[in-house]
Amino acid sequence: MRRCPTPEARAKAEQSYRAHREQTMPEPNDFESAIPVAMANQPVAAGEWLTIESAPKDGTRILCWAADFDDPCFLAWKTNPRIVQAHSVNQYLDLAANYFGDPDEMDDYDLAKTDGGPTHWMPLPAPPATLEAIEVKGEK
Repeated sequence: MRRCPTPEARAKAEQSYRAHREQTMPEPNDFESAIPVAMANQPVAAGEWLTIESAPKDGTRILCWAADFDDPCFLAWKTNPRIVQAHSVNQYLDLAANYFGDPDEMDDYDLAKTDGGPTHWMPLPAPPATLEAIEVKGEK
């Protein structure tokens, strides 16, 4: 199984998840009491995975998923200049020059394969209103 493209992307996803969970779900005594709380705090459109064909192709960071990812991760539509250069001399034609990849990484070639990459996406939630809302317990 393939992991998120970079440790930084995985850390961002985990931080976003923790912040969202702390805001929307109190620590329950049991799992069954957590379900109604979680469902009541979800916006109608949140949490729905959309097919990757409908994802924005303007460089916006989005949360992505593929069957061979261990976890969702942040990706964006990008052009990889290394692949563009390789295409100009008819090399690495199995890699797409434009694809959903890690915007901070140039060596994410596994995501550029024409038969690879994410299959689903969802938009990121709006950021919290204040900095205090995103602080993780015990960290500042």
